[in-house]
Amino acid sequence: MRRVGWGVGDQALSSLTNFALGILVARSVSTEALGAFALAFATYVVLLNVARSVASQPLVVRFSGDAGDGWRRAVAASTALGVAIGLAGGLGCAAVAMAGSGALREAFAALAITMVGLLLQDAWRYAFFAVGRGRSAFANDGVWAAVMLPAVVVMALQGAGIFWLVLAWGGAATVAGVFGLAQSGIRPRPASIAAWWHEQRDLAVRFTAESMTSVLSTQAVLYALGAVIGLASVGALRAGQLLLGPVNILLQGVQLVAVPEAVVAAAAGPVRLLRVVRVVAVALGGAVAAFGIVVLLLPDDIGLAVLGKNWAAAQPVLLPVMLTNVIAALSVAPLVGLRALAAADRSLRATVIGAGLTLVLGVGGAVAGGAVGAAWGLGAAALLGLAVWVRELRAGMASHRYPLQPRTAD
Repeated sequence: MRRVGWGVGDQALSSLTNFALGILVARSVSTEALGAFALAFATYVVLLNVARSVASQPLVVRFSGDAGDGWRRAVAASTALGVAIGLAGGLGCAAVAMAGSGALREAFAALAITMVGLLLQDAWRYAFFAVGRGRSAFANDGVWAAVMLPAVVVMALQGAGIFWLVLAWGGAATVAGVFGLAQSGIRPRPASIAAWWHEQRDLAVRFTAESMTSVLSTQAVLYALGAVIGLASVGALRAGQLLLGPVNILLQGVQLVAVPEAVVAAAAGPVRLLRVVRVVAVALGGAVAAFGIVVLLLPDDIGLAVLGKNWAAAQPVLLPVMLTNVIAALSVAPLVGLRALAAADRSLRATVIGAGLTLVLGVGGAVAGGAVGAAWGLGAAALLGLAVWVRELRAGMASHRYPLQPRTAD
């Protein structure tokens, strides 16, 4: 419970920075400009998931509980790979900024400058949690929040544009990324990237395909909304998601610590692993449902205080977005179980099927009913996807070779 507490607390700080930025942007700009910001943030999410898939997640699966030289060498390699992805992604964002205009150019330009720092900071979080150093991860995210929150609040009060708001957010993450170097005493080693890829590619390839399939299908719904209906519809869906954004604190925080815990449980046998999976499902599903009901019952004055003029656009999508989040919370449990079993092939299969459902039902809903149709389409896809995840976990647990347990005397 102590480790879970650090995980949720750390994720609260991490998500707070993203949530605060989104709320300040929503209160400060038009629905169209909020849509442009949503596309830039979606790009950050894609790059973040690439870095996690090839660097951070293999580190957690293969090096959890090992705080010795093996972990240090692995961290030096994985953080270097994260920095390399940040450099490549930053160049891509710069190209988009040069080709775009207005708010789209501003958001992507700031993202290009700070992408390396954003990915390096996230890499330290995974490295610390892999060896039970939740306190260190919490301190790192605390530095990010302490630098970022005053900066973005001052800029918002002065009427700064999206460029400065995103720059303050990403710049603060860069400060925390540098702080992680001092915390760990480890420096990224670019020379070890090739060896890391050779050793971890069996997991990295599947994890990358899995995360990209899932993330890109979700973001494709946003791009489809923007292309077919317009940026205002993207802004409306994003506004509704922002209000329910705090549930990600719980989802990601529990997942961050649940995977190392489940790895240990799997070594003790299927009964222990199944217990962890059930606890995750009940805790996350119940907590997200409770929070969603609170959001649905928000009075207009509170909604206006949080989202400003974008509150009216968010209201029609709140119910389907809330239901989608509850189903997503339940889906975390089988994902944790499959991660513990290192069953990357099964989690990839579930992700590919779920992504296909998301793409077809989400984009179909967007074409048929705009932002509201897209929200209901995403909910239906999540429900069908949950059934696939449960099926794959059952099959994975049945086929996994568990370590032999010592027999106790009668």
